[in-house]
Amino acid sequence: MKHRYHKISHFLVFLAFLTVIVVLMLWKANRTLRQQTLDRQLIACVESNQADQVTHLLHEGADANARKPAFPPMSLGEVLLNLLQGRHTFPAGDSALMIAVGRVYAADVSSARPDNAPVVKALLEAHADPNVLSSYGETPLLEALVRDKGREVPLLLIRHGADPNRPNKDGRTALMSTNDTALLTAFLEGGGQIDGQDHEGDTVLIRQTAFRDDATAMALLLAHGATPEEKNYRGYTVLRQAAFAGRRKMVKFLIGYGADVNARDTAGETILRSLHSVAVDPKVIALLKASGAKE
Repeated sequence: MKHRYHKISHFLVFLAFLTVIVVLMLWKANRTLRQQTLDRQLIACVESNQADQVTHLLHEGADANARKPAFPPMSLGEVLLNLLQGRHTFPAGDSALMIAVGRVYAADVSSARPDNAPVVKALLEAHADPNVLSSYGETPLLEALVRDKGREVPLLLIRHGADPNRPNKDGRTALMSTNDTALLTAFLEGGGQIDGQDHEGDTVLIRQTAFRDDATAMALLLAHGATPEEKNYRGYTVLRQAAFAGRRKMVKFLIGYGADVNARDTAGETILRSLHSVAVDPKVIALLKASGAKE
């Protein structure tokens, strides 16, 4: 009788332990499912640019760093099965912040939703990571510069800790991707470095030649320590790239700043010689020759 009593008590203890385990697993599965639901709703509201709903969902517990799911919604049973198999995280796509900043899923940049700053601000204030990379290797700051063409979102990102020196997949930083002097000033004040190079060896100063023919930003960078003799991996100087792009104002500015008009690239060619293969503005060629450039 005594032996049977011990058996029953041991069984009851085991049963109670098993019940606790099952209850805990169900609680965790429900919690995971609730979080998943909140995060999906957040992503949907970010995609439709609903700032008020985004703020509400963040207050309800949605994760500001949620990512767009890469799989269909799971049932409670599927979540429980994944937890039993030891899977506590699931594959995902771009973050809510990247979607808000870059409108990743817009087919056409010109059709991008207006005024996404309130959504971006709500996510950042809820501690969204401002330096997270997209699924294609872009940073939120660079995406904002490419997509928005404005200042508000990039400045919001900088104020919330975006790193102006974080490169994208091509090695380019925020300073290499704008010639807006207000943004450049903010990036420099935020710790931006002017001596970095992208995967082609282009520096911040050389990258300025890719923008409009305005030397204002170039003058700002030179005042912060950049030099006109910087070269990329092919040995092309800022002056050579400005001339190649037909940036007459930049060429004139750089010559006046003392740039070497006879600098040679890695192939040993002078600026004038290297421009033979392209159709360059004759006025740019005239400026170089008048300043002593030789072939």
